[in-house]
Amino acid sequence: MKLRRKPLAGLMPAAGLAVAMAWASLAGQPVAASSTPPWFGVLETGGVYAAQEGQAGVSVATLHVGWDNFEPTNGAFNSTYIAQLRTILSTMQAAGLRVTLDPGLQYPPAWVFSLDANTRFKDQVGDTWSAAQVSGDNAVNGVFDDSVAQAETAYIQQLGAAFGNTIFAIRVGGLTAGEMKYPGKQAAGTSNAYWAFDAAANAKKTPLIAAWKPGNASPNGEAAAFLDFYTTSLANYQSRLLTAFNTGFPSAHLEVLYGSFGLRPGDTTKAVGDNLNGASSAEINGETQYGDDFAKLVGAIPNPAVSWPYTTWLDEPHTDTTSQYETPAAYLAYLGALRGMQAAGENTHTTDTLAQMQLCANRVQQLGLAGMSWLNEAQLVSGPSPSLADYSALIHAAVPSPQPSASATPPPSPSPSASPSASPSPSASPSANPSPSPSPSPRASPSPSPSPSPPPRKRHHH
Repeated sequence: MKLRRKPLAGLMPAAGLAVAMAWASLAGQPVAASSTPPWFGVLETGGVYAAQEGQAGVSVATLHVGWDNFEPTNGAFNSTYIAQLRTILSTMQAAGLRVTLDPGLQYPPAWVFSLDANTRFKDQVGDTWSAAQVSGDNAVNGVFDDSVAQAETAYIQQLGAAFGNTIFAIRVGGLTAGEMKYPGKQAAGTSNAYWAFDAAANAKKTPLIAAWKPGNASPNGEAAAFLDFYTTSLANYQSRLLTAFNTGFPSAHLEVLYGSFGLRPGDTTKAVGDNLNGASSAEINGETQYGDDFAKLVGAIPNPAVSWPYTTWLDEPHTDTTSQYETPAAYLAYLGALRGMQAAGENTHTTDTLAQMQLCANRVQQLGLAGMSWLNEAQLVSGPSPSLADYSALIHAAVPSPQPSASATPPPSPSPSASPSASPSPSASPSANPSPSPSPSPRASPSPSPSPSPPPRKRHHH
Protein backbone atom coordinates (compact mmCIF):
# COMPACT_ATOMS: atom_id res chain seq x y z
CA MET A 1 0.00 0.00 0.00
CA LYS A 2 1.30 3.41 0.76
CA LEU A 3 1.82 6.15 3.28
CA ARG A 4 1.92 10.05 3.66
CA ARG A 5 -0.21 13.64 4.02
CA LYS A 6 -2.76 17.00 3.46
CA PRO A 7 -4.91 20.02 1.57
CA LEU A 8 -5.30 23.34 -0.37
CA ALA A 9 -8.50 25.24 -1.28
CA GLY A 10 -11.14 24.47 -3.91
CA LEU A 11 -10.48 23.18 -7.41
CA MET A 12 -9.27 25.65 -10.04
CA PRO A 13 -11.41 26.36 -13.09
CA ALA A 14 -10.73 24.10 -16.04
CA ALA A 15 -10.10 26.81 -18.64
CA GLY A 16 -6.68 26.68 -20.25
CA LEU A 17 -5.66 23.39 -18.65
CA ALA A 18 -4.56 21.87 -21.94
CA VAL A 19 -1.37 23.91 -21.64
CA ALA A 20 0.78 23.49 -18.55
CA MET A 21 0.52 26.54 -16.31
CA ALA A 22 3.29 28.44 -14.57
CA TRP A 23 2.91 28.23 -10.82
CA ALA A 24 3.30 31.09 -8.39
CA SER A 25 6.26 29.60 -6.53
CA LEU A 26 8.43 29.72 -9.65
CA ALA A 27 7.72 33.33 -10.58
CA GLY A 28 8.49 32.91 -14.25
CA GLN A 29 10.85 29.94 -14.00
CA PRO A 30 10.47 27.26 -16.70
CA VAL A 31 7.60 24.82 -16.67
CA ALA A 32 7.18 22.00 -19.19
CA ALA A 33 4.15 22.55 -21.41
CA SER A 34 1.88 20.05 -23.09
CA SER A 35 -1.23 20.26 -25.26
CA THR A 36 -2.36 16.88 -23.91
CA PRO A 37 -4.93 16.92 -21.09
CA PRO A 38 -3.66 15.38 -17.85
CA TRP A 39 -4.36 11.73 -17.15
CA PHE A 40 -6.00 10.53 -13.95
CA GLY A 41 -5.21 7.06 -12.69
CA VAL A 42 -5.91 4.68 -9.83
CA LEU A 43 -3.41 2.53 -7.93
CA GLU A 44 -3.80 -1.03 -6.67
CA THR A 45 -6.36 -1.89 -9.32
CA GLY A 46 -7.28 -5.47 -10.09
CA GLY A 47 -9.54 -5.20 -13.14
CA VAL A 48 -12.77 -5.93 -11.29
CA TYR A 49 -13.89 -2.29 -11.34
CA ALA A 50 -12.31 -1.37 -14.67
CA ALA A 51 -15.60 -0.65 -16.45
CA GLN A 52 -16.84 1.62 -13.66
CA GLU A 53 -13.51 3.43 -13.53
CA GLY A 54 -13.54 4.01 -17.28
CA GLN A 55 -17.09 5.38 -17.09
CA ALA A 56 -15.99 7.69 -14.28
CA GLY A 57 -13.34 9.29 -16.48
CA VAL A 58 -10.37 7.45 -15.01
CA SER A 59 -7.90 6.98 -17.84
CA VAL A 60 -5.11 4.88 -16.30
CA ALA A 61 -5.19 1.67 -14.24
CA THR A 62 -2.19 0.02 -12.61
CA LEU A 63 -1.07 -3.57 -13.05
CA HIS A 64 0.98 -4.58 -10.01
CA VAL A 65 3.50 -7.39 -10.50
CA GLY A 66 5.71 -9.17 -7.97
CA TRP A 67 9.18 -10.24 -9.13
CA ASP A 68 9.00 -13.07 -6.60
CA ASN A 69 5.81 -14.42 -8.19
CA PHE A 70 6.94 -13.82 -11.78
CA GLU A 71 10.35 -15.53 -11.44
CA PRO A 72 10.21 -17.80 -8.37
CA THR A 73 13.33 -19.68 -9.52
CA ASN A 74 16.31 -18.10 -11.25
CA GLY A 75 15.55 -18.16 -14.98
CA ALA A 76 12.21 -19.99 -14.56
CA PHE A 77 9.03 -17.97 -15.05
CA ASN A 78 5.57 -18.68 -13.66
CA SER A 79 3.38 -19.12 -16.74
CA THR A 80 0.18 -19.39 -14.69
CA TYR A 81 0.88 -16.09 -12.93
CA ILE A 82 1.79 -14.40 -16.22
CA ALA A 83 -1.47 -15.62 -17.79
CA GLN A 84 -3.41 -14.18 -14.85
CA LEU A 85 -1.68 -10.84 -15.29
CA ARG A 86 -2.49 -10.83 -19.01
CA THR A 87 -6.15 -11.47 -18.25
CA ILE A 88 -6.24 -8.52 -15.83
CA LEU A 89 -4.42 -6.35 -18.37
CA SER A 90 -6.91 -7.29 -21.08
CA THR A 91 -9.86 -6.50 -18.81
CA MET A 92 -8.46 -3.04 -18.05
CA GLN A 93 -7.78 -2.27 -21.69
CA ALA A 94 -11.19 -3.55 -22.80
CA ALA A 95 -12.67 -0.90 -20.49
CA GLY A 96 -10.73 1.79 -22.38
CA LEU A 97 -8.09 2.22 -19.71
CA ARG A 98 -4.42 2.67 -20.40
CA VAL A 99 -2.28 0.57 -18.06
CA THR A 100 0.75 1.49 -15.98
CA LEU A 101 2.97 -1.41 -14.91
CA ASP A 102 4.46 -1.64 -11.44
CA PRO A 103 7.22 -4.22 -12.05
CA GLY A 104 7.54 -5.15 -8.37
CA LEU A 105 11.34 -5.05 -8.06
CA GLN A 106 10.67 -4.22 -4.39
CA TYR A 107 9.49 -7.85 -4.01
CA PRO A 108 12.68 -9.75 -4.93
CA PRO A 109 12.53 -13.55 -5.03
CA ALA A 110 14.43 -15.45 -2.34
CA TRP A 111 17.01 -16.81 -4.78
CA VAL A 112 18.33 -13.30 -5.49
CA PHE A 113 19.69 -13.08 -1.96
CA SER A 114 21.77 -16.21 -2.62
CA LEU A 115 23.59 -14.86 -5.67
CA ASP A 116 26.60 -13.75 -3.61
CA ALA A 117 27.54 -12.17 -0.26
CA ASN A 118 26.65 -8.59 -1.24
CA THR A 119 22.99 -8.79 -2.16
CA ARG A 120 21.89 -6.85 0.94
CA PHE A 121 22.75 -3.26 1.76
CA LYS A 122 25.10 -2.74 4.71
CA ASP A 123 25.65 0.43 6.76
CA GLN A 124 28.76 1.85 8.42
CA VAL A 125 28.27 -0.01 11.70
CA GLY A 126 27.67 -3.39 10.06
CA ASP A 127 23.86 -3.49 10.04
CA THR A 128 22.44 -5.47 7.11
CA TRP A 129 19.17 -4.21 5.65
CA SER A 130 16.20 -6.57 5.54
CA ALA A 131 12.44 -6.25 5.96
CA ALA A 132 9.32 -8.38 5.70
CA GLN A 133 8.79 -9.41 2.08
CA VAL A 134 5.16 -8.27 2.01
CA SER A 135 6.16 -4.75 3.11
CA GLY A 136 7.81 -3.88 -0.20
CA ASP A 137 10.81 -2.66 1.82
CA ASN A 138 12.94 -5.82 1.49
CA ALA A 139 15.16 -4.06 -1.03
CA VAL A 140 17.90 -6.01 -2.74
CA ASN A 141 21.24 -4.28 -3.39
CA GLY A 142 20.94 -3.43 -7.06
CA VAL A 143 22.98 -0.26 -6.58
CA PHE A 144 26.37 -1.86 -5.87
CA ASP A 145 26.06 -5.61 -6.51
CA ASP A 146 26.65 -6.44 -10.18
CA SER A 147 25.06 -9.89 -9.83
CA VAL A 148 21.84 -8.31 -8.62
CA ALA A 149 21.98 -5.74 -11.41
CA GLN A 150 22.26 -8.52 -14.01
CA ALA A 151 19.33 -10.41 -12.47
CA GLU A 152 17.17 -7.26 -12.48
CA THR A 153 18.00 -6.51 -16.09
CA ALA A 154 17.16 -10.08 -17.15
CA TYR A 155 13.84 -9.84 -15.31
CA ILE A 156 13.00 -6.55 -17.02
CA GLN A 157 13.70 -8.17 -20.39
CA GLN A 158 11.22 -10.93 -19.56
CA LEU A 159 8.61 -8.38 -18.51
CA GLY A 160 9.06 -6.67 -21.86
CA ALA A 161 8.65 -9.98 -23.66
CA ALA A 162 5.48 -10.73 -21.69
CA PHE A 163 3.74 -7.37 -22.13
CA GLY A 164 5.48 -5.70 -25.07
CA ASN A 165 3.92 -2.50 -26.36
CA THR A 166 0.67 -2.85 -24.42
CA ILE A 167 1.88 -0.73 -21.48
CA PHE A 168 1.29 3.02 -21.11
CA ALA A 169 3.86 3.70 -18.38
CA ILE A 170 6.30 1.96 -16.01
CA ARG A 171 6.78 2.75 -12.33
CA VAL A 172 10.57 2.90 -11.89
CA GLY A 173 12.17 2.86 -8.45
CA GLY A 174 12.94 -0.67 -7.39
CA LEU A 175 14.30 -0.03 -3.89
CA THR A 176 12.45 0.44 -0.58
CA ALA A 177 8.72 0.96 -1.19
CA GLY A 178 9.45 0.63 -4.89
CA GLU A 179 10.99 4.12 -4.91
CA MET A 180 14.32 5.58 -5.97
CA LYS A 181 15.99 5.74 -2.57
CA TYR A 182 18.26 3.82 -0.23
CA PRO A 183 16.83 2.30 2.96
CA GLY A 184 16.08 4.77 5.74
CA LYS A 185 18.38 6.20 8.39
CA GLN A 186 17.13 3.95 11.21
CA ALA A 187 18.99 0.68 11.74
CA ALA A 188 19.69 -1.61 14.67
CA GLY A 189 23.06 -0.05 15.43
CA THR A 190 22.60 3.58 14.43
CA SER A 191 20.01 6.24 13.69
CA ASN A 192 22.29 7.71 11.02
CA ALA A 193 22.64 4.79 8.61
CA TYR A 194 24.33 5.24 5.23
CA TRP A 195 23.95 2.12 3.08
CA ALA A 196 27.22 1.89 1.15
CA PHE A 197 29.47 -0.41 3.18
CA ASP A 198 28.98 -3.89 1.74
CA ALA A 199 32.06 -5.36 0.05
CA ALA A 200 30.74 -4.55 -3.43
CA ALA A 201 30.26 -0.89 -2.49
CA ASN A 202 33.64 -0.69 -0.77
CA ALA A 203 35.35 -2.06 -3.86
CA LYS A 204 33.99 0.86 -5.91
CA LYS A 205 35.22 3.61 -3.57
CA THR A 206 38.26 5.75 -4.21
CA PRO A 207 41.22 5.43 -1.80
CA LEU A 208 40.22 8.74 -0.19
CA ILE A 209 36.99 7.29 1.22
CA ALA A 210 37.87 3.59 1.35
CA ALA A 211 38.13 3.57 5.15
CA TRP A 212 36.11 6.69 5.94
CA LYS A 213 32.77 6.55 7.81
CA PRO A 214 30.11 9.18 8.45
CA GLY A 215 30.95 11.20 11.54
CA ASN A 216 34.70 10.88 11.10
CA ALA A 217 36.85 13.95 10.58
CA SER A 218 37.32 15.01 6.95
CA PRO A 219 40.63 16.84 6.68
CA ASN A 220 40.89 16.09 2.95
CA GLY A 221 37.26 16.46 1.95
CA GLU A 222 36.28 12.87 2.73
CA ALA A 223 32.70 13.71 3.74
CA ALA A 224 32.00 15.54 0.48
CA ALA A 225 33.63 12.79 -1.57
CA PHE A 226 31.65 10.08 0.19
CA LEU A 227 28.30 11.85 -0.24
CA ASP A 228 29.04 12.41 -3.91
CA PHE A 229 29.86 8.71 -4.28
CA TYR A 230 26.66 7.78 -2.44
CA THR A 231 24.30 9.94 -4.48
CA THR A 232 26.07 9.33 -7.79
CA SER A 233 25.83 5.57 -7.25
CA LEU A 234 22.06 5.91 -6.83
CA ALA A 235 21.87 8.06 -9.97
CA ASN A 236 23.82 5.41 -11.90
CA TYR A 237 21.42 2.74 -10.65
CA GLN A 238 18.52 4.92 -11.81
CA SER A 239 20.09 5.30 -15.28
CA ARG A 240 20.57 1.55 -15.60
CA LEU A 241 16.96 0.80 -14.72
CA LEU A 242 15.58 3.51 -17.00
CA THR A 243 17.70 2.30 -19.91
CA ALA A 244 16.59 -1.31 -19.34
CA PHE A 245 12.90 -0.37 -19.15
CA ASN A 246 13.14 1.90 -22.19
CA THR A 247 14.68 -1.01 -24.11
CA GLY A 248 12.06 -3.53 -22.96
CA PHE A 249 9.11 -1.14 -23.31
CA PRO A 250 10.06 1.34 -26.07
CA SER A 251 6.56 2.82 -26.33
CA ALA A 252 6.03 3.35 -22.58
CA HIS A 253 6.53 6.42 -20.45
CA LEU A 254 8.76 6.05 -17.38
CA GLU A 255 7.55 7.30 -14.01
CA VAL A 256 10.66 7.82 -11.86
CA LEU A 257 9.39 7.48 -8.29
CA TYR A 258 10.81 9.89 -5.72
CA GLY A 259 9.38 9.32 -2.26
CA SER A 260 10.73 11.93 0.13
CA PHE A 261 10.94 15.72 0.46
CA GLY A 262 14.30 15.49 -1.27
CA LEU A 263 17.61 17.25 -0.77
CA ARG A 264 17.32 20.95 -1.53
CA PRO A 265 19.89 23.67 -2.31
CA GLY A 266 22.29 24.00 0.63
CA ASP A 267 21.38 20.69 2.28
CA THR A 268 24.47 18.78 1.17
CA THR A 269 26.75 21.66 2.21
CA LYS A 270 25.29 21.62 5.72
CA ALA A 271 25.51 17.83 6.00
CA VAL A 272 29.10 17.77 4.76
CA GLY A 273 29.97 20.61 7.14
CA ASP A 274 28.98 18.29 10.01
CA ASN A 275 30.90 15.37 8.46
CA LEU A 276 27.59 13.54 7.86
CA ASN A 277 27.22 12.99 11.61
CA GLY A 278 23.42 13.15 11.42
CA ALA A 279 23.01 16.63 12.90
CA SER A 280 21.88 18.59 9.83
CA SER A 281 18.16 19.04 9.21
CA ALA A 282 18.21 16.97 6.01
CA GLU A 283 19.89 14.12 7.89
CA ILE A 284 17.50 14.40 10.82
CA ASN A 285 14.64 14.06 8.33
CA GLY A 286 16.40 11.24 6.45
CA GLU A 287 16.68 12.77 2.96
CA THR A 288 20.48 12.60 2.95
CA GLN A 289 20.59 8.94 3.98
CA TYR A 290 17.95 8.16 1.32
CA GLY A 291 20.36 9.65 -1.24
CA ASP A 292 17.48 11.73 -2.60
CA ASP A 293 19.44 14.48 -4.32
CA PHE A 294 16.57 15.44 -6.62
CA ALA A 295 18.66 17.82 -8.73
CA LYS A 296 21.27 15.15 -9.40
CA LEU A 297 18.74 12.39 -10.00
CA VAL A 298 16.51 14.36 -12.36
CA GLY A 299 19.59 15.73 -14.12
CA ALA A 300 20.86 12.18 -14.67
CA ILE A 301 17.69 10.78 -16.31
CA PRO A 302 19.05 9.36 -19.60
CA ASN A 303 15.78 9.43 -21.56
CA PRO A 304 13.93 12.68 -20.73
CA ALA A 305 11.69 12.47 -23.79
CA VAL A 306 9.82 9.54 -22.21
CA SER A 307 10.34 10.17 -18.48
CA TRP A 308 8.30 11.87 -15.77
CA PRO A 309 9.89 12.82 -12.44
CA TYR A 310 7.18 11.49 -10.14
CA THR A 311 6.47 12.37 -6.52
CA THR A 312 4.71 9.91 -4.26
CA TRP A 313 3.96 12.83 -1.92
CA LEU A 314 1.74 14.96 -4.15
CA ASP A 315 -0.35 15.88 -1.11
CA GLU A 316 2.58 17.33 0.90
CA PRO A 317 1.01 20.32 2.69
CA HIS A 318 3.69 23.02 2.46
CA THR A 319 2.75 26.36 0.90
CA ASP A 320 6.25 27.90 0.83
CA THR A 321 7.47 29.24 -2.50
CA THR A 322 11.25 28.78 -2.26
CA SER A 323 13.27 25.93 -3.70
CA GLN A 324 14.34 25.03 -0.17
CA TYR A 325 10.84 24.53 1.17
CA GLU A 326 8.31 24.26 -1.67
CA THR A 327 6.49 20.97 -2.13
CA PRO A 328 8.24 17.97 -3.70
CA ALA A 329 5.81 18.24 -6.64
CA ALA A 330 6.74 21.88 -7.29
CA TYR A 331 10.47 21.25 -6.98
CA LEU A 332 10.39 18.19 -9.23
CA ALA A 333 8.24 20.05 -11.76
CA TYR A 334 10.84 22.82 -11.81
CA LEU A 335 13.77 20.42 -12.21
CA GLY A 336 11.95 18.45 -14.87
CA ALA A 337 11.05 21.56 -16.85
CA LEU A 338 14.74 22.44 -17.10
CA ARG A 339 15.05 19.33 -19.28
CA GLY A 340 11.69 19.51 -21.03
CA MET A 341 9.97 16.97 -18.78
CA GLN A 342 6.59 17.22 -17.08
CA ALA A 343 6.33 15.85 -13.58
CA ALA A 344 3.55 13.63 -12.21
CA GLY A 345 2.57 12.19 -8.86
CA GLU A 346 0.24 10.45 -6.44
CA ASN A 347 -1.11 10.85 -2.93
CA THR A 348 0.38 9.02 0.00
CA HIS A 349 -2.03 7.14 2.22
CA THR A 350 -4.90 4.76 1.59
CA THR A 351 -6.78 6.84 4.19
CA ASP A 352 -6.35 10.23 2.53
CA THR A 353 -9.37 12.54 2.48
CA LEU A 354 -11.45 14.29 -0.16
CA ALA A 355 -9.64 17.52 0.73
CA GLN A 356 -6.33 15.82 -0.07
CA MET A 357 -7.75 14.53 -3.34
CA GLN A 358 -8.79 18.09 -4.21
CA LEU A 359 -5.29 19.30 -3.30
CA CYS A 360 -3.72 16.76 -5.64
CA ALA A 361 -6.07 17.69 -8.49
CA ASN A 362 -5.28 21.36 -7.91
CA ARG A 363 -1.57 20.68 -8.19
CA VAL A 364 -1.99 18.79 -11.43
CA GLN A 365 -3.39 22.01 -12.87
CA GLN A 366 -1.19 24.55 -11.09
CA LEU A 367 2.08 22.77 -11.89
CA GLY A 368 1.17 21.54 -15.36
CA LEU A 369 1.67 17.91 -14.34
CA ALA A 370 1.32 15.10 -16.88
CA GLY A 371 -1.17 13.43 -14.55
CA MET A 372 -1.80 11.85 -11.17
CA SER A 373 -2.87 8.56 -9.67
CA TRP A 374 -4.98 8.05 -6.57
CA LEU A 375 -4.16 5.53 -3.87
CA ASN A 376 -6.18 3.40 -3.88
CA GLU A 377 -9.00 1.56 -5.64
CA ALA A 378 -10.36 -0.09 -2.48
CA GLN A 379 -10.98 3.30 -0.89
CA LEU A 380 -12.77 4.64 -3.97
CA VAL A 381 -15.15 1.71 -4.32
CA SER A 382 -15.86 0.88 -0.68
CA GLY A 383 -15.28 3.94 1.48
CA PRO A 384 -17.78 6.74 1.96
CA SER A 385 -15.30 9.46 0.95
CA PRO A 386 -13.53 10.08 -1.24
CA SER A 387 -15.53 7.87 -3.57
CA LEU A 388 -15.21 7.07 -7.25
CA ALA A 389 -17.97 9.61 -7.84
CA ASP A 390 -15.90 12.25 -6.01
CA TYR A 391 -12.87 11.43 -8.16
CA SER A 392 -15.02 11.52 -11.29
CA ALA A 393 -16.24 15.02 -10.46
CA LEU A 394 -12.68 16.27 -10.04
CA ILE A 395 -11.58 14.60 -13.27
CA HIS A 396 -14.40 16.17 -15.27
CA ALA A 397 -13.61 19.58 -13.78
CA ALA A 398 -9.96 19.23 -14.82
CA VAL A 399 -10.47 17.67 -18.27
CA PRO A 400 -12.91 19.79 -20.32
CA SER A 401 -13.43 17.29 -23.13
CA PRO A 402 -14.40 13.72 -22.19
CA GLN A 403 -11.64 11.14 -22.26
CA PRO A 404 -12.21 7.77 -23.96
CA SER A 405 -14.89 5.77 -22.17
CA ALA A 406 -15.63 8.63 -19.78
CA SER A 407 -19.26 9.39 -18.94
CA ALA A 408 -20.56 12.94 -18.68
CA THR A 409 -21.77 12.42 -15.14
CA PRO A 410 -20.32 10.69 -12.09
CA PRO A 411 -21.19 6.99 -11.93
CA PRO A 412 -23.32 5.30 -9.30
CA SER A 413 -21.67 3.28 -6.56
CA PRO A 414 -19.73 0.55 -8.39
CA SER A 415 -20.31 -3.15 -8.27
CA PRO A 416 -17.74 -5.76 -9.33
CA SER A 417 -17.57 -6.50 -13.03
CA ALA A 418 -14.84 -7.56 -15.40
CA SER A 419 -14.68 -7.92 -19.12
CA PRO A 420 -13.20 -11.23 -20.28
CA SER A 421 -11.85 -10.04 -23.60
CA ALA A 422 -9.40 -7.35 -24.62
CA SER A 423 -8.48 -5.11 -27.45
CA PRO A 424 -5.36 -3.22 -26.38
CA SER A 425 -5.66 0.52 -26.54
CA PRO A 426 -2.80 2.33 -28.24
CA SER A 427 0.02 3.54 -26.04
CA ALA A 428 1.88 6.78 -26.51
CA SER A 429 5.03 6.21 -28.51
CA PRO A 430 7.60 8.88 -27.71
CA SER A 431 11.23 8.45 -28.64
CA ALA A 432 14.02 8.70 -26.11
CA ASN A 433 16.57 11.41 -26.86
CA PRO A 434 19.08 12.10 -24.08
CA SER A 435 19.77 15.75 -23.39
CA PRO A 436 22.24 17.58 -21.17
CA SER A 437 21.44 17.90 -17.48
CA PRO A 438 21.76 21.53 -16.35
CA SER A 439 22.14 22.42 -12.69
CA PRO A 440 19.09 24.14 -11.25
CA SER A 441 19.48 27.89 -10.98
CA PRO A 442 18.92 29.49 -7.59
CA ARG A 443 15.53 31.08 -7.00
CA ALA A 444 14.07 32.94 -4.07
CA SER A 445 15.85 33.12 -0.74
CA PRO A 446 14.83 30.48 1.80
CA SER A 447 11.94 31.22 4.09
CA PRO A 448 12.28 30.56 7.82
CA SER A 449 9.74 27.71 7.83
CA PRO A 450 11.12 24.34 9.00
CA SER A 451 11.82 21.43 6.72
CA PRO A 452 9.10 18.81 7.17
CA SER A 453 9.70 15.40 8.60
CA PRO A 454 9.55 12.71 5.93
CA PRO A 455 6.35 10.67 5.89
CA PRO A 456 6.20 6.96 6.61
CA ARG A 457 7.09 4.56 3.83
CA LYS A 458 4.48 3.25 1.45
CA ARG A 459 3.94 -0.02 -0.31
CA HIS A 460 1.68 -1.53 -2.91
CA HIS A 461 0.15 -4.99 -2.72
CA HIS A 462 1.13 -7.28 -5.55
